[in-house]
Order: sequence, then C-alpha cells, then structure tokens
Amino acid sequence: MAHTKNFTASMWALLHHAGIFTNVHQDSEGYNIAIQVAGNRSDPSPKIWGVLKFKDPEMPKKTQMEIAELVADVCSLQSSSDVDEFNEHNLYRLEDPCWSEFCTVDLIYVLPGDLVLQPAGTIHLVYTPAFCMSFGAQFYTFDTMHLTEFTCTIHRKYGNTVTNQIHNSINETLI
Repeated sequence: MAHTKNFTASMWALLHHAGIFTNVHQDSEGYNIAIQVAGNRSDPSPKIWGVLKFKDPEMPKKTQMEIAELVADVCSLQSSSDVDEFNEHNLYRLEDPCWSEFCTVDLIYVLPGDLVLQPAGTIHLVYTPAFCMSFGAQFYTFDTMHLTEFTCTIHRKYGNTVTNQIHNSINETLI
C-alpha cells in the first residue's frame, strides 16, 4: 500500500538564511521539481542553481549502471569548501570544484518570481547567498517517466549518496 506522505508532500516551502549551500545531488525518487523564489524583484534575493552536465562525449554509449555509478561518484565528491569555510566576503567558495574534472556547471540565477522547472534526475547544487524564501512542488509527468524510472533505479542502488531525501513506498505510489 502506498504511504500517504507520497500524496500529501508534493508542495513545500523553504526558508534559508544567507550562505546556505546544498551540495551536488539529484532530487528524490525521480520527481520533477518546480521552484519559485518569493520576494520583491527590485530588491532580489536570488538562489543560484548549478546544473551539472557530464563532459564525457561517450556518455550516450554507456550503460545505465555505468551512468548510475558516475552519478553516485560525482554526488559523493566533497570539495574543500564543503566544511563551511567562508571567504572574506562571507560567500561560499566554489572556485576549482572537485567535480570540474568530470562535469561542467551551468549557473541559473533565480530571482523572485522566476519559475524553475527541473526534470527528474537532474544533477544540481544550490547556493542561497541572501535570506530567501522559496516555494516548490514535486510531481510526476508522463513525458518524463523514462527519467523518473532511471532516477529511481539509481536511487535504489545509491540513494544514500545521490539524493537529499528518501520517500517511503514510492514504488507503490508509482504503480
């Protein structure tokens, strides 16, 4: 039987103080994510979303398990900055990240009112440089179910490494 939390936990709000960094991860259990930052656009408090992409041009030729291992490896890397070290400007240091050998990082500056839609399985990190409140939802769609299926496969094997939250009985919910 599906856990009721899987049906009621689809919307959420996050309140972060300045300097919060969430290390590289995939969002849990193959959910797609929608997030919107609250606030006044004329005095923005952005979130900085970093989306990682593998550099290896041979990625499409790799098996699902080879890709799963690479995702787990990248998500388990800890940069020297991951010990809450701050520079003189009180900003999190992201220079020379440990995953740069394997991935590129595209940065998205999410301002109040912007809506980010993130497909299932996206490897990403988030930095909140200023006090910020954001709202979001997690959801499934038929069009991204192949990504959900693959992400759930990764999470069954590497869930403690690649994601920041595990949902109980997700397979029963999907069935």
